[in-house]
Amino acid sequence: MVQLYGLTAAPATQPLNIMLGQALSMTIGICLKYIHHVGSNGYPLYVQQSLAVALAAAVMVKVGVTHPPASAYCVVFVSTLQHLSWGNMAFIMVADVITIGVATLVNNLNEKRQYPTAWGFRQVHDMLFRNLVAKAVAGQWASWKRICCRRSQTATTGNSYNDDIATNKQSID
Repeated sequence: MVQLYGLTAAPATQPLNIMLGQALSMTIGICLKYIHHVGSNGYPLYVQQSLAVALAAAVMVKVGVTHPPASAYCVVFVSTLQHLSWGNMAFIMVADVITIGVATLVNNLNEKRQYPTAWGFRQVHDMLFRNLVAKAVAGQWASWKRICCRRSQTATTGNSYNDDIATNKQSID
């Protein structure tokens, strides 16, 4: 909470990082708790806690939504005697939405502060469509390859590349 009011421009305090970082961390904590219950002996608590924080940090960095306080949720979900589940996760996510809303209102009352600096919709779009962009780039590479091959073929036949373009323009007109 303190970060939302003191570090308004920090990437870790932006809504995307808060929501996705905490959701990923809590999911990792719940999954590790399930794994512990599946095994007969299970792992010691300190191993689960260490593994939870390490996995949460690695996943948040890989996805690009680092939010350091979110790692604490992994430890809480793994180390509680009660079984925290998806319902508790939903309650915490609703609390995060309320916190972000209040921070947005309070921080934007002052002209010198702006929160959030980015809602993160662009980042989500990029994460979802990264494969489509990669495929499009691969398609452009294939078209450049065809153009280069056509240039080398026209050089051997005597026709120039500009003659090919002029021919294509005339056929379009």
